[in-house]
Amino acid sequence: NKRRKYAKEHMEEIESNFSSLTDKKIETVSSLYEKVLNAETNEEVIEIANHSIQLLNPGLFYDYAITHYKDHYEEVVDNLRKKADAFNEYKLELRKKAMKKAYDYKKVQDIGYAKDYLSDFVDSDYENIGDYCNKNKITVNRFKKYVNLLKEENDPIYYQYKDKIDEIQKRNFFTYLDISNEILNKIQSSIIVNGEVKEFDLLDYYMITSIPHDKLFKFIKANMGVDQVKLFGNFIGHYTSSTLLNERNVKILLDSKEVFGIQMDEDGKMIPNTGREITLEEKYYVLDYIKKNHIPLYDDIYRITLLRYLNHTLEEEKDDEKKLVRES
Repeated sequence: NKRRKYAKEHMEEIESNFSSLTDKKIETVSSLYEKVLNAETNEEVIEIANHSIQLLNPGLFYDYAITHYKDHYEEVVDNLRKKADAFNEYKLELRKKAMKKAYDYKKVQDIGYAKDYLSDFVDSDYENIGDYCNKNKITVNRFKKYVNLLKEENDPIYYQYKDKIDEIQKRNFFTYLDISNEILNKIQSSIIVNGEVKEFDLLDYYMITSIPHDKLFKFIKANMGVDQVKLFGNFIGHYTSSTLLNERNVKILLDSKEVFGIQMDEDGKMIPNTGREITLEEKYYVLDYIKKNHIPLYDDIYRITLLRYLNHTLEEEKDDEKKLVRES
């Protein structure tokens, strides 16, 4: 190979380079390599190299062999390389064992944490993992990793946790079913608000439940008939909002000019001075109403609430708890 070809052509140079090392280092390297060459077992090589690991350097093998074994330096280099490989394998095994020990130690720690968190969740009144994790300052992903860890370990606490989750999901199913039937019935028929008959809208929906309408729609599609799916699909299809208004959008909404009650002529053109501007106080009232009733602030919700406020068809605030499913 190239290294051997170079060695044959530059023996004197290599000898000179090796000789340029300090006398102490030449002596140390030569002594170490001699011991390694004379070692008969891998155990002996490891014992020798452990005390001089920094000198078992393949970069010096050729220099040493050519300087001391010019006639058969290739054989000496191969010998040193094999024994260096044996030592490197030994070091690799040591690293693997150290890593496994560290992994096992961490796993034991994690199992302890997992047992503490899951048993605490089981004994608590929490039915929602997110709420529990938020209260206990742990991420949901970390909690789920603990769940999977105890599942792998076949730990009894995992099965206690699973029993609680199964019970929550069972209750949630029937709650979803009840809410779906109530909502569908109200969509199909008119409702009475403050003594007036009106069509059921998205604001009415969120006055009944805090379950996001897209989640309830998924439940209806998975568990109810085609007619019910179509009915609910047509209902939410009237609304375009898919994201909540953030602080920036609310500020824009408050700063913008909104006019209510504009009349149109026969050609469909706006008749000047036929509407009135919505006051800032009215906007704040609508936003406060939405907040007090724990309703998500979609743009559609704001528009519906504002219009109903102006038309005096806004339902009075409710003090009773909504039908809210705390999903596990």
